[in-house]
Amino acid sequence: MPLIPPTSSAARQREDRLSSGGMIVVGAINVDFVVAANRLPGPGETVVGAGIERHGGGKGANAAVAAARAGATVTLVGAVGAVGADETGTGALTDLRAQGVEVDHVAVLDTEATGVALVVVDPRGENQIAVGAGENTALTPAWVRAALHDTLLTAGCVLVSTEIAGAAVEAATAAGVPCVFNHG
Repeated sequence: MPLIPPTSSAARQREDRLSSGGMIVVGAINVDFVVAANRLPGPGETVVGAGIERHGGGKGANAAVAAARAGATVTLVGAVGAVGADETGTGALTDLRAQGVEVDHVAVLDTEATGVALVVVDPRGENQIAVGAGENTALTPAWVRAALHDTLLTAGCVLVSTEIAGAAVEAATAAGVPCVFNHG
């Protein structure tokens, strides 16, 4: 029978965190404004849809909601516009909480508005998307490091998405726990 090497204390702690279902997501929080149109516009062209729908969005927020729906305990680290000054940011946080995502480590800033995505979708599901990043670009490495310091003991992994400042991405990927990078 082969000998199995003893597991180090740090490795056991990492395995315990991974099996706990805890996840930290560091990424963008946007609000999507979606128009369904008969076709996508060409360059310089305007198409008209019947109405507009508002949805939660941003690569980070979408990943956090998906993980929470799958049963993970999820903490989201991101940035939105100042509560009170930006109803979009307030609504985004309310929506995320309703989906079971912990948002205590979302920075509420007042330098920019909450990020938005403007989406046009045709009947086949093809789309065109333009993103106004807003506060997502103001997420600092210091904020990310502080949030991770507070939450890493309960997390098995960190998922990092783009649409945030490059330095904030680097801070999150250096957390010392398994990291998934969503570049898409």
